[in-house]
Amino acid sequence: YRFNRSGTMISVSNEINPNSDYKYSVSLTPKFGGGAQFIWAAAKTFPLIDNPNLTGRSIEADILTAGVGADGAIGPTVTVTLSTPRQSQPRVIAGGNSFLLVYRSEVSGEARILAQRLDTNGSVIDQEPIVLASGYPGLINPAVAWNGSVYLVVWEKTHFRQSTSEISLVYGRRLAASGSPLGTEFLIASGINPDVAALNENFLVVSGMANSSSAVRIGTDGSLLGSTELQLRSSAYHPRVATLGDKWLVAWINEFAIVYFPSCVQGMFVSANGDATSPFSISDQPTETTCRQLQLAVTRDEVLATYNSTVLPTNNLGGVIGRRMKADGSFPAPSFVISSQGFSPISAGDGSYLTAWLDPRREPYFLIRRGDIFGARISPNGGVLDPDGLAFADSAVPETHPSIASRNGIGVFAYSGYAAQTPYTTMRIYLRVIRGAFINLPVVPTNLAVANADWNQVALSWQDNAGNETGFKIERCAGQNCTNFVEIASVVADTTGFTDTRLPSNIWFRYRVRAFNADGASAYSNIIQVQTLEAPSFSISGRLTDRDGRGLENYSVTLTGSQGGFARTDRSGYYRLSSVTGGGNYRVTVQSP
Repeated sequence: YRFNRSGTMISVSNEINPNSDYKYSVSLTPKFGGGAQFIWAAAKTFPLIDNPNLTGRSIEADILTAGVGADGAIGPTVTVTLSTPRQSQPRVIAGGNSFLLVYRSEVSGEARILAQRLDTNGSVIDQEPIVLASGYPGLINPAVAWNGSVYLVVWEKTHFRQSTSEISLVYGRRLAASGSPLGTEFLIASGINPDVAALNENFLVVSGMANSSSAVRIGTDGSLLGSTELQLRSSAYHPRVATLGDKWLVAWINEFAIVYFPSCVQGMFVSANGDATSPFSISDQPTETTCRQLQLAVTRDEVLATYNSTVLPTNNLGGVIGRRMKADGSFPAPSFVISSQGFSPISAGDGSYLTAWLDPRREPYFLIRRGDIFGARISPNGGVLDPDGLAFADSAVPETHPSIASRNGIGVFAYSGYAAQTPYTTMRIYLRVIRGAFINLPVVPTNLAVANADWNQVALSWQDNAGNETGFKIERCAGQNCTNFVEIASVVADTTGFTDTRLPSNIWFRYRVRAFNADGASAYSNIIQVQTLEAPSFSISGRLTDRDGRGLENYSVTLTGSQGGFARTDRSGYYRLSSVTGGGNYRVTVQSP
């Protein structure tokens, strides 16, 4: 549109560069002699490349320009710069005898979902990436799971759209442990930001929609086993899924926690056959008004939920909060602060946890989801071992999209960062192997029981659940309600029993056991309580003689120790101490008349 100096419109111009591209960030400057020069960014789609639960979106686009003359004539469109190839959104998982990395690769008019296998040291096995999907520009948000025999990679196929009201679709494709794609890509559900986890041989794929989320079970052969509609509030989004024991845990963010729920992070269990429980609270901080970027990490029988919370204000982005939950739905401790500065957390579990997040302190445009990447080790009991954070990636240029996986104490850390390569400087996937980051404590022994109890000993048995223990420590205290346990013995690895001997009779004892290795000790087993039996009674008899074998008459025989007694020898030298109770140490003293 053209206006004169008084503000009156003098003509209506045609659209500059009329096509279906999404155009944004338009700027113009006056030209000498009249008219203006326009410059703008143009993308083939309007994808939610980054998490939708963060203000600001990132789009890879071309930069274009065109001139408009003083008479309103529009000149030709000229390309200033093309969007360079960008690799982003890595997700890495441990599976089989290797790790699998999946990520998004894009240029302005095309995107691909790629995969590469990594060996146990984090080195790339496939020098050329495995193409799982390509061609369409709106392929975003990949996720991956391993069921013991195959991988399932899922991603979002977003539409060419000018708003977020249009429905996106979730697709998937299976991948063999050898890296060979199995079959073709297939449609799973409608939704955005998909996630996937495996329970036994089947997968559960979750994705967000307007006022609910779908949970679709997928068989190991790629067949759709059934869909469960997870009825969430209209303010719920960004569902995540993890395998916890014999079921799946689905968790999500509630944008307006105070209005609808007492917390901003909610969850529900989904059984192997698709039945869902009622929602329950995971976050225990009712004052939270905004939570974002939920992620789940599992180790053994518990899950760590991490999320960004504005309870900890830092440039309006807040900090990183964590909370542990057991497989039975209980919470061993309240939520805790992992970092007071950061967002977009991601964690991996391997006996303990390793968490990484984006730190925006050196990013001038903090609403853009990038910065340095810091991390911290978290002990099995939820203690943050690195309260000041560890620098995982803190170069002079921004990094983004951290992801972590672990196996046998080895962590593989992936992220997207700038690479100065000819002819472009653009985002590439970087890998880093982190050793010694996990505290690999042995699993707690269970089913401690009394195998046998006698008047002077107790035999114990337990179930060994660990494969990395050095041994087991046995502790005991005396009394029915005693708590002052002391270690009485230790046994070597793979032992499942111990006998405590030389005990007093008719006494209550309590026992507990825990496994240990070089990293420390497991939690304690269950406590068992047992009472030793009444000691049997018996008699002590004998004969005192001289060297010639003649009996010594009227000698005194005294019993001392745990029980006292007295007797005298008869004419033939015989004596008898009756009703002596067992379960002690005794001494017999003989004295002449």
